[in-house]
Amino acid sequence: MVAFIDSVFSDGIEQKLIPGGVTALVSQQRMLMLKGYGLSNVESNIPVSIDSTLFQLGSVGKLFTSIALLQNIEHHYPQIVYLFHV
Repeated sequence: MVAFIDSVFSDGIEQKLIPGGVTALVSQQRMLMLKGYGLSNVESNIPVSIDSTLFQLGSVGKLFTSIALLQNIEHHYPQIVYLFHV
């Protein structure tokens, strides 16, 4: 899995699709991998740091919210469903 993630980021950076990024691989509440790729600032040639680089998430929060809502519906938590008027 780590080799696959490395190749996805390497290819994206090489093809200039992304300047850089950070990824974490977690399984059973254990961090298996935390790694930065590429540049956080292309103009200044500053590499991505897993400790200090901040990224804009854009609309990703909507995805997490919808997944959480669907998981609550799946687990039969009706009070959450009514809160969102589904």
